[in-house]
Amino acid sequence: MWGRKRQPAEAARASEPRPERLKDALRKARVDQAERNAVVVDLHDAEVARLELLDEALDSLFEEIPKEVDLFDRGISRGETPRLWIDSIAHVAMGRDKRMYRFLQDTRYGRKVLAESGNIPEIVEAVTKYLAQRLIERERALADGSLPAIGDLKEEARLERRRRRRRAVKAFVLGLLGYWLICAALILVFHSTSMERLMRHADVVGVGLILVALVQVVDRGSTRAVVLRLAGRARLFRLSNSAAIPLLLAISIAFSLRTAASAWTVDPPQHLLASTLGLQGRATGLTHPMAKFERCEEIAQSVPATARVLFLNAYTAMAYCNNAILLPRTMIVEPHESDFARAIAISSFADADTVEQTLRHMHIDYFLVLKGDSEFWASGLSAPFRPEELARRFDLLADTPSFYILTWRGAGHPIPPQTLDAITEWRRITIQHHGFMVQNDFFGQWRVMASLGADRPRYALGSRLDFTSKGWSALYADHGWYQADLDGTWTVGPAAVVTLPLTQPSAGSLRITMEVKPYVLPQLPSRTVHVRVGPVEIATWIFTAGDEYQTKMVALPPGAAANGEIVLTFEIENSVLPFSLGRLPDWRPLGMSVRSLIVENLAPQVQ
Repeated sequence: MWGRKRQPAEAARASEPRPERLKDALRKARVDQAERNAVVVDLHDAEVARLELLDEALDSLFEEIPKEVDLFDRGISRGETPRLWIDSIAHVAMGRDKRMYRFLQDTRYGRKVLAESGNIPEIVEAVTKYLAQRLIERERALADGSLPAIGDLKEEARLERRRRRRRAVKAFVLGLLGYWLICAALILVFHSTSMERLMRHADVVGVGLILVALVQVVDRGSTRAVVLRLAGRARLFRLSNSAAIPLLLAISIAFSLRTAASAWTVDPPQHLLASTLGLQGRATGLTHPMAKFERCEEIAQSVPATARVLFLNAYTAMAYCNNAILLPRTMIVEPHESDFARAIAISSFADADTVEQTLRHMHIDYFLVLKGDSEFWASGLSAPFRPEELARRFDLLADTPSFYILTWRGAGHPIPPQTLDAITEWRRITIQHHGFMVQNDFFGQWRVMASLGADRPRYALGSRLDFTSKGWSALYADHGWYQADLDGTWTVGPAAVVTLPLTQPSAGSLRITMEVKPYVLPQLPSRTVHVRVGPVEIATWIFTAGDEYQTKMVALPPGAAANGEIVLTFEIENSVLPFSLGRLPDWRPLGMSVRSLIVENLAPQVQ
């Protein structure tokens, strides 16, 4: 009615501006980008042009530098940021406004501005001062001799290779020596008959290479310097390559000497020396430079070619005969990979009759005893080879320079008394003396067999059991006992056990008589020992300082041996290491020493 008339919708849309098409927008963006690139290129070219002007101004300056001086390498790098390089650490670049020259130097602490100006003469003067300082530094370095003279590079490389080879050989030889020292220390400490296996030459090479690798690791870690302040001045300490190997050897030698001193107090020095040098027992066959193959020839000439032969001692000392070409391959019985090993429970641990039947069934008819060797193992410690059984079951087939060769009774001639005494003595030494300490307990060949259920000799009531080095007490001593010495056998650890299987059971009253001596010190003036039969405590002994060997008698309750066995347990209070008390370099937790033991039957025996 009133006002303007409304326009049609189609007329209104026609009057609005049309939106720009995508094709037109892309063309416009390309034009803008081209204009900006042109500006950037112009600025880059302008920087390069200014640096070229400065480079021309420096021509006269660099012509004055002697030709033999090669410290400087001038040139323009046309990268994203153009630079005029004076040398490898100094250059000139343009500032943000593209008009200002900036003379920069790269140092270990970052980039340093030496000069900044828009005038070329000022920058030339700054570069002149810089060149003069560098030339002075070069002259001082040449005067001090810190810079090597230019020589034949090939000769220098050859000398360096020779030095590297010498260092490698030195590292290997010293590592090998260190390995031998460590092996000797372990043998001195533990007396383990298996430790000598480490001394085999094939193993030495491998372990020596491992030590060389260890030395190289130490050397790589020694490149870092440690700052030490001495007399108010800071000094750098760095472990050089030449010092790393002697340092490792010094540590191993110190360990060897320390442990050797500890072992020296508990074992005869001649035994330690023999074990270390490989002159006794297992070490004979492994560390001796020349194996005695004439012994293998003695075996071949003494027994039939089809026979099976079992070593009673010298298990590893005669290992080289196992595969020797002088003997048939199947002659020597391998105790760890044969029918004997599979039946060891009855071929070594059973009673005498069972062991004999088993060996005969395996057609093992010949037995070797190496003369002078006291390393008897499972077969030689079994029941048929006890002193009371040896002469009854075996004959002597041959007496060679190195061996006693035994066979079954009736196939040879009776064993002479002196031969029986010699074999018995070597066997007794194995049982009474040999072994090694493991976690405050002493283990020997027989003690391991007894713990696995080997048949024990029967103890006759009233007989004296000798605990000195001349006795047989180790046959009945279970855990908690050390090897016997001339005066007796020491207990080690908080408890010691004696197991006595009797020839026949006894239901009456029994009495134990023992000769004992306590281990007391001023720091430990008293010692208490509890004596038990099974779970029952039957006596308490209290020792004081100054006590020597004394006789103790204990009555067993009736029926303690009714099952044919007596198990005595000695519980020692305050079992400590002498070394921990600062007395002796002795690591054995000693309790008391026992010289003898007798069990007497005071009542009629059960028939």
